[in-house]
Amino acid sequence: IIIDAGHGVETAGKRSPMLHDGRRLYEWEYNRKIANHLETLCRENGLNSFKICEDETSPSLYERVKKANRYIEEHPDEQCIFFSIHGNAFGNSMTEWQQPYGWECYLAKQVGKQTEELGQYLCEAVKEIFPKMKLRNLGKPRRENFSVLVGTKCPAVLSENPFYTNYEDCLLMIDGEFQKKVARAHLNCAINFFKAY
Repeated sequence: IIIDAGHGVETAGKRSPMLHDGRRLYEWEYNRKIANHLETLCRENGLNSFKICEDETSPSLYERVKKANRYIEEHPDEQCIFFSIHGNAFGNSMTEWQQPYGWECYLAKQVGKQTEELGQYLCEAVKEIFPKMKLRNLGKPRRENFSVLVGTKCPAVLSENPFYTNYEDCLLMIDGEFQKKVARAHLNCAINFFKAY
């Protein structure tokens, strides 16, 4: 499982408005917490994992794809999948809460059967772990040619887990147990995918 924790400490913006207790959610930090939980779950379940970002920096999109593809090329006997983990946002304001909320994921516009199924497995895993969470786009992957999805040479999905610019979502996102469950959803997706392939 190739794990890409989106953004880095130097990425402009990418933070929530101020919560009632004075805290903010920083997307790079949130993404890395989920990535670290997922790495631990992989180890506990006997799955190999490779993190694109080992520190707080923000490799370029080109570097992220290059690192992923280098791993894939160096491990030709492994079935690889790629998760790019994010928190979602609406607008550019870091001071006002916004209305959109819920979870969603993305696939590239033109993908093969395995990538289609990876996206569906992730949607199903999220539905199972978070039965009350709103799933945007009717719980189906959206389509966008993000660089990390188009350039990566294995099935790839980008998840938005959920909106840190929505007050209720953000309260969930700062909770450590919620972060662990997001990681668990990705793991369950991977396990189901690997069973099929």
